[in-house]
Amino acid sequence: MAARIWSINTFDWLFLSSVNIFVVFCLALIVLPVGKIRLGGDTAKPDYSRSSWFAILFAAGMGIGLMFWSVAEPIGYYTEWYGSPLNIASGTVEAERAAMAATMYHWGLHPWAIYGVVGLALAFFTYNKGLPLTIRSTFYPLLGNRIYGPIGNIIDITAVIATIFGPATSLGFGAQQAAGGLNYLFGIPADLGTQTGIIVVVTAVALFSVTRGLDGGVKLMSNINMVLAAALLLFVIFAGSLMTFLSTLGTTFVAYAEYFLPLSNPVGREDETFYHGWTIFYWAWWISWSPFVGMFIAHLQGSYGSGISHHRSHRTHPGNVRLDECLWWQWTSTDKSTRWCPGRWHQRFFTDPVSDAGEPAAVRNHVCPGDCAGAGILRDLLRLWLIGHR
Repeated sequence: MAARIWSINTFDWLFLSSVNIFVVFCLALIVLPVGKIRLGGDTAKPDYSRSSWFAILFAAGMGIGLMFWSVAEPIGYYTEWYGSPLNIASGTVEAERAAMAATMYHWGLHPWAIYGVVGLALAFFTYNKGLPLTIRSTFYPLLGNRIYGPIGNIIDITAVIATIFGPATSLGFGAQQAAGGLNYLFGIPADLGTQTGIIVVVTAVALFSVTRGLDGGVKLMSNINMVLAAALLLFVIFAGSLMTFLSTLGTTFVAYAEYFLPLSNPVGREDETFYHGWTIFYWAWWISWSPFVGMFIAHLQGSYGSGISHHRSHRTHPGNVRLDECLWWQWTSTDKSTRWCPGRWHQRFFTDPVSDAGEPAAVRNHVCPGDCAGAGILRDLLRLWLIGHR
């Protein structure tokens, strides 16, 4: 614990500054001529359709987080149960806007920029430079042939260890959230046994998907995943208020743009609880996932021996980042417009359940009655499917 606190307090500026640079780099690739460089050569063509490619990457990069934290996170910021963005007073109109902006900030440009930079680097050195698909290959411009020695081994081992903590954290969160949903729907105890059973089932489904190969398993399940997610998104929109949803889209985007720079500031921050407990935690989490997701983006294995990103241009990778963010923006706005009833936005609805039963119970207490209830129940049912694709 002491080491974690020391790392956060010492390197918080480095985490935030590095990810800010990744965002600028990805945006630059979209507009600069260098973005036209094609992976695999100038005449290469993609092996997968853009829709399947997007579905696979989105399922690998987001998954259960889209379903749960799009509700829990902004409510948590609004009620200040564990810090508030920029120390804005909880329960105010400004806190509502800041909560939506901070949620978009944590799940929008920045995480996908991390994934995009790592995936692009791996794909470029694999397809265009003929190097092995390993993290050490991205250090070739700095280390040269020394990547094949002890230094390269240390780099790969470090990447593997970091990757273990990323999926382990996500799987633990997902099991807890799914157990909470099962308890709410069917009265099943949300204890350690239930969570362990969920982890076993999810692991079995993931192994089955992987053993079926990229086309027969991962691609198929990712496409089904996206269809279900899109159907659920539309259901939630039309089960609630369409006009409120459209209005929320605009206000969320404006709030995101307004708070983007203040939330990206790495120095002189006074909101230490929020800054360290949420932003730096997320950045470390996304970075720990980046070797896995980045490797998946530049995937070379499979029955046909070519990768899902093979033959795509540099510009396509950050472009996919923007598309992923748009989907998160729409989903977060949908949650806000259909689940957040202003009359129920009181701190006791969130802080009390957190102390008694955790975040899943707290989120359920914010599900509005009437037109929102059906959407909430359907989401809890489909949440189990999406857990297996994180």
